[in-house]
Amino acid sequence: MDWNLIHKMRQGFLDTDGHLPDYWHDERWLSAYDQTLAERIRWKWQAVLEALAERLPQVAGITRVVDWGCGTGIATRSFLGLHLIPHAHVSLFDRSAGAMRFAAQQIKKECPGHTVEPMKKFQMPTEPFVLLVSHVLSELDDRSLQDLQTLSAAAALVLWVEPGRTLESRRLSHMRDRLVESHHILGPCRHSQSCGVLQAGRENDWCHFFAPVPREVHHSAFWREFSQRMKVDLRSLPVSWLAAVRPAHYTGSVAPADEALILSRPRAFKGYCRWVACTNQGICSGDFQKKHAGDIFQALSEPEFMTVLPRNKLIIDKDG
Repeated sequence: MDWNLIHKMRQGFLDTDGHLPDYWHDERWLSAYDQTLAERIRWKWQAVLEALAERLPQVAGITRVVDWGCGTGIATRSFLGLHLIPHAHVSLFDRSAGAMRFAAQQIKKECPGHTVEPMKKFQMPTEPFVLLVSHVLSELDDRSLQDLQTLSAAAALVLWVEPGRTLESRRLSHMRDRLVESHHILGPCRHSQSCGVLQAGRENDWCHFFAPVPREVHHSAFWREFSQRMKVDLRSLPVSWLAAVRPAHYTGSVAPADEALILSRPRAFKGYCRWVACTNQGICSGDFQKKHAGDIFQALSEPEFMTVLPRNKLIIDKDG
């Protein structure tokens, strides 16, 4: 593994807050990325798709998959691994022809039985389609963002995963609020109100969570070396995500009104936890004491990925 190459790529992703040039120089770069940084993205996709496990089987009538900004195809491989579509027609789009070729090879090898087509020039599908988007919001100019918004609005199902950083998360929240007009929101929240983190006074908040890392990773010499060289904490995998479906393709029910989705990780103090949560009434925050309810306190102290609690059982402060 060329660790200097991986470090150079990763630093480029971290430093940008706008349009990045094509960084896929050759297959050596694609292969190195696919074995390291893309695998970490796969873990995020696996966590998100698991969180949607009860809802995605209720999405019907779609066989076309569009992977926009496909990179090495990790989003498509993760999605097809659910086996929700027996024979999918996959359209790959990326500014890099090399990336599309590499992604097609990896998808065919890992997920046989599907039709995979790199797109030389993007064309809007005429049939209902699943739109997969992964880790692009720090790389796009305003025009590309607008094109992606148009594509999202046309999709029957949108599955979108981004880093858990403030920039990408808040941009994704804006995308979510536009989709509310035409789609049911499947996650991370399930209400149809405006995103609470975009409300006035919440400029320092952003919708993000921490995906679990596969247990075997912590016993891997390879990942231990990756962690040391890249200065990455393998225990922390921040992620922002969005899932939305057009009503015509969804047979599921709407979410209960009293959900409180815990954002980020609550801060644990002696005898209480300080939390922030998303509800259909906006962002709420507060301090929850152990004496109020031991089970709720435990859930806040050691939250799982996508912890949802009854809103009326949380103690909300006067600012919430």
